[in-house]
Amino acid sequence: MTTTLHDSPNLTNDNTQIDFIDQVPVIAHGDSWFSLGALLGPRAGNMLQYLSFPNATALVSYAAPKLKLVDMVQHNKLFINAMTTRGMPVWRAILISGGGNDLFEALKANPAHDLNERLLRTQNEWTDAPDASRYLSDEGWKTLTNQLMTAYLGLDALRRVSVSPDAPIVTHVYDYATPRPAGLVFGLFDAWLSAPLQHYGIPSDDWIPVVHVLLDRFHQFLLADVMARISNFHVIDTSGTLTPATIHEAGRTVHWANEIHPNPDGYEVLANQVVNPYLTNLLTRTNT
Repeated sequence: MTTTLHDSPNLTNDNTQIDFIDQVPVIAHGDSWFSLGALLGPRAGNMLQYLSFPNATALVSYAAPKLKLVDMVQHNKLFINAMTTRGMPVWRAILISGGGNDLFEALKANPAHDLNERLLRTQNEWTDAPDASRYLSDEGWKTLTNQLMTAYLGLDALRRVSVSPDAPIVTHVYDYATPRPAGLVFGLFDAWLSAPLQHYGIPSDDWIPVVHVLLDRFHQFLLADVMARISNFHVIDTSGTLTPATIHEAGRTVHWANEIHPNPDGYEVLANQVVNPYLTNLLTRTNT
């Protein structure tokens, strides 16, 4: 079915900008996985470009690069208006890509900060744990997930007062990124993962296991904690779908544009193999 993507429209209560008569309305918000193509052109791509739905769909997106989850909910007036203004369409689903930038910021925390303010331990704080969790601060993880939970609860509260209180919230986990010397564009931005891991002195052989532990914890947090507190909240598991890069590859690989962003081929694989089947099944069930 045809999906028409509308980027950050300023909807009004007469909806003159978009004709929803013959299309199912779906709203999206998020970070660069939903928006990077808007910043760097079609070579960067984003996942929304490859989404399909059971019916012809108007997909309205307010995503932007570098957004933290809390900022998506509290500070984007266009998104809030589209959710709550009288006369908005009844959104069929709310798609969210978030949490990654919150995680990256926590990874870059100053080593001088208390353990509850950072995700990584300094070398003299490493524990005797048999896996990569020896490098991680459980106190810092709790702080991060408390912040994320507050943001998800804020999104749920916004949904409950919106024109679409029964719309499912659908989010995804992030596939396993590889810490490596691959910035956004010719080193325009620092490495998101390898730089803090190197700064904290974590051996490079353990970089990939550390990231896997963090992303698995994030996935489990969504499944065990967020879903327990928020009804009609759905998590799509995209982990392990793409061909991973190695820590020595500095540029584009078969599925990755850089450290944390898939390339268009990668986004298309994620959408077609994981996200589209999930959305089709979910929206078909909720329509009956």
